[in-house]
Amino acid sequence: MPFFVTIAEFVLPSDLVIARSRLEHEGIECQVQDELTVQVNNLWSNAVGGVKLQVPSEDAERARAFLKEWGFLREGVDPPAGFWLKLDAWTRDLPLVGRMDLLIARLTVIMVPVLALLIVLAWLLLSPSLTEKLAGTTWCIEEVVHDGIFIEPRSLPGSGAPFVQMIYEGCSETLDFDRSGSVKVPGFDTPASSGTWIVDGSRLRFMYLVDERGIFAEAFKVSMDRDHLQLRSARTTIMCRSLQLGW
Repeated sequence: MPFFVTIAEFVLPSDLVIARSRLEHEGIECQVQDELTVQVNNLWSNAVGGVKLQVPSEDAERARAFLKEWGFLREGVDPPAGFWLKLDAWTRDLPLVGRMDLLIARLTVIMVPVLALLIVLAWLLLSPSLTEKLAGTTWCIEEVVHDGIFIEPRSLPGSGAPFVQMIYEGCSETLDFDRSGSVKVPGFDTPASSGTWIVDGSRLRFMYLVDERGIFAEAFKVSMDRDHLQLRSARTTIMCRSLQLGW
């Protein structure tokens, strides 16, 4: 089924009779759009953009050349469907897609994956980064495994300053990642410690902590969703749950 494009517009149906007749004599198939609408009321012609003479897209350039030669089109006037002609020619050269007769079918096949790609890119750009997910959320430590042994985080008062600890319902020890880059980690029968944290690619690193047992010494691979956080290094696995929605 050929894809028809508009090559000329006329005010009244009677104005295109001769042009259509001569094109058909040259072996070019023609059809007319909005003819009946204008016949009902001639004043509607401008509202609908005139009566449109259409030919198959592959014959459009030759038909326009004939109309210019016969004086139905003026030189220098851009074809009303020039964009669609170029698009039709371009899509016909595409593998597999070009076998489809209807231009609208070709455009649909092309646009669906393009739109899907744009949606994925928008989701990636708008999704919070790992740093943003960690920061601003208090994570309750539920389980710690170090060198294959379950250990319980238990912070002791530090020397030189009174021990102050935030108590959360159902949670005694937490990880607190601050947006400024500071972090508070619990002790393991030792005082709690403060240091800094950075995200290096997909790895989380703790720095400048007092960590006698080496629990936070290695880089952690991070797995998380809205409510749970898992930190896993070669020696340590830390399981946490969120005490607030940070993202």
